[in-house]
Amino acid sequence: MNRNTEIDRELTALCGGNSHPEYPFLRCGYSPVSRYPAADFTPWIAKKLEARRFEEIAYLMVSLTEPNPGGLGAGPDYWRAFAIQLSNLDLRKLVTFQDERAYRDFHSALFPYALRGSLDGFIIIRGEVEFLVRAVSPYPFGVPDLERKVAAANAFVAKMRRETKEVSAAWADFPLYDHEALLGSIRVEAPAHALRAKLREATIGGRQVFFGTLLEGPGQGAWSARPFGVTEETASQELVSLGLGLFLEDPRLALISLKKDELLTALAGYATKQGWSKKYIINYMMKEAPMIAERLSAGKRVVDILPSVRDDALALSEWSKNMKDPLAIAIGFG
Repeated sequence: MNRNTEIDRELTALCGGNSHPEYPFLRCGYSPVSRYPAADFTPWIAKKLEARRFEEIAYLMVSLTEPNPGGLGAGPDYWRAFAIQLSNLDLRKLVTFQDERAYRDFHSALFPYALRGSLDGFIIIRGEVEFLVRAVSPYPFGVPDLERKVAAANAFVAKMRRETKEVSAAWADFPLYDHEALLGSIRVEAPAHALRAKLREATIGGRQVFFGTLLEGPGQGAWSARPFGVTEETASQELVSLGLGLFLEDPRLALISLKKDELLTALAGYATKQGWSKKYIINYMMKEAPMIAERLSAGKRVVDILPSVRDDALALSEWSKNMKDPLAIAIGFG
C-alpha cells in the first residue's frame, strides 16, 4: 500500500515500543496475521470521527489488515470501503444513549472490534462482543425497535439450526431470545453511579483492563484486551491515577503477566516441557532458576482493583453481563 508519512508518524508515536518491525501499527511479539494492534487507537479514532477525517481511519484499518486481509476477496479496497461505511454508521438506529460521549466511545470501539468480531448475525455467538460491552459499561442504553430486532435474531437462529443440523449441534442448543426478558434487562437501573462516573473518565483500554483484572485477577487483566490493542502498562497507570486501582509488587504476579512462551524461552537449557501450565512453569522457575525469575520480574508491577471499589465493580460487571445480548442484537440485527 502507498504510505502516508504524516499519518505514519502520528500513529507510530502512539505505539511506544510495541511496534512490529515490519508492520509498525501491529504489536511485536505476535504474528502479524493475528492483527494485534500495537496500541489502543480508539482515542485517535474518536478524534478523527469527530473531525470527519474518515480516510485517515480507513488508512489505519488497511494498515492493520495488510498482512491478513481475510478471505473471500477481501483486500485494501474492501477494508477502505468498510472503514468509510463504518465511519458513516448512524449509531442511533442501533442504540440510544443519554450521554453523547457514549456514542463517541461506542463508535470508536467498533473499529478494533471489527478486526476480530462479527457485525452481522453471528455476533450473538462470538465472545468478542464482550469488548464492546466493557467499552460502554459506564452508559445505560436502549435499543430502538427491539421487538423487531429480537424477531430477526430468532429467525436467524432458526435458519442456522436448519442449515447446520446435519453437521453440528451448536445451533440446536442455542436458545431463542425472549423480547420481554431482554427489555427487562435494559430497564434495570444501572448500579454504581460513582464508579460509572469514574469509568467515563477512563479510556476504552482502561475499562478493558479494569474488568479483566476484576474478574481474572491481578496480572491477568490485559489478556482479553491485547487483541484490541490495549497496552496493560498504560491502562494500569490510568486506573491508578483515577483512583480505581493500585499497583502490587509481587514477583509471581509479574511473571504470570508474561506469555507462556516468554517464560519457556527464558528457561532455555532447562528441562522444561511445552505441556506445563504457566503456574507450574513459574513454580519451577522460582525454585530452579531464581535468578531468571528475578531478572524477568525486576521493576515490574501489576495492577489490582482498589478494595474500596470492588463491590460496586462486581455489581456493575453483573449488570453489564446482562446487557451483552441486547447490545449484540442491536448491532447484528440493526
